[in-house]
Amino acid sequence: MRTAQPACASNDQMTDARRAAIRESVTAGAALTRPYLAMNVAAAFIAGFGLMENSPAVIIGAMLIAMLFGPIVGIAMALAEADLRLLRQTLAAEVVGAACVVGVGCFIAFQRDTSRSAVRSSTGVPPTCLTY
Repeated sequence: MRTAQPACASNDQMTDARRAAIRESVTAGAALTRPYLAMNVAAAFIAGFGLMENSPAVIIGAMLIAMLFGPIVGIAMALAEADLRLLRQTLAAEVVGAACVVGVGCFIAFQRDTSRSAVRSSTGVPPTCLTY
């Protein structure tokens, strides 16, 4: 004759398994990998193109493909669980990813043809960062 197990025991097992799966997913999404860097660099190039063409839709599209959110979730989970190893890993991924994006932005800015800014400044608009 089989005895029925309490429902709470199976729920605890499901909760532990689900917690482990979520932790594994967040840890994998927060890792510093080549695809993570490649997607962030691609998003930065797309955002730069959107800025040059004055296209908010392209800039929003670049924000959608940027993968900087994964490490942010990892940082939150590391802080909630007081996991210093995960915190170091996710902070490194976030800092390196953001540095790559800023680096691409600087590259695009230095490659930009500023001849249009001279035309704008000759029309009476003072040259500022926004006129480039």
